[in-house]
Formats: sequence, C-alpha cells, structure tokens
Amino acid sequence: MPDTEYLFLVAHDIPAKREDEFTAWYNTEHIPAMLRVPGFVTARRLKITPPLSPESGAQSSSPQYLTLYDLADRNAVESDRFLRDRNSPWTSWVRSWYTRRLRIKAHRISRIFAPPQHAAAP
Repeated sequence: MPDTEYLFLVAHDIPAKREDEFTAWYNTEHIPAMLRVPGFVTARRLKITPPLSPESGAQSSSPQYLTLYDLADRNAVESDRFLRDRNSPWTSWVRSWYTRRLRIKAHRISRIFAPPQHAAAP
C-alpha cells in the first residue's frame, strides 16, 4: 500500500442487472483514466460483503460498491485534468443508473501497523 497522505473514496449502488457493464466500464475506461490524472497513485475496487453474522439481521448502511484512490496530491480531485477525464459518454450512461452516491476526500491523520506475527510452534 502506498504511503500517501490523502484518500479519495467513491461509493454507490447499481442495479444488479448492470453489474457486468459497470465492471467493464470501471476496469477498462474509468480507472485507467483516473490513474492518468496527476496525483492519483492507486485504485482499489471493493464490493461490500454480506453481514458477518446472518443471525444478527444487521444490514450494511453503506453503498454496495467502493473505490478507494490513494492520492499524492490533495488537489488532484479538483484539477482541470480530473474534471475533464472523469467524464465520457460511457461514464454518463453508467452514472445515470447510480444510486446512493457518496464521494469523500480524506486526509490521513495516523498510520498504525499491526505487530509482526510470530511463527507458531510446530
């Protein structure tokens, strides 16, 4: 994981029947375009998993898809290049069926690492 100070998170829901097109757009057009924007370092796509405990009945309150971008420049998401490259005809089509869209730019305030794991005795 890169040692960047800023993170840009985008989250949303999409209709289940659109998942294949959504994935194709994200992987072949959108993420490559974002990674060409100066200041964007990495992109990680995630899908929220079902609750860990089905017995609890707890439901996730977050959108089902998340994309995390590590940023080397906190202003990358306001740059002219970002504003231009984040749009295309395909992007407009895909975004037309987003719901619960969330965008967050965050500044890291600390980094804590887990202690090294010791090898278990045989």
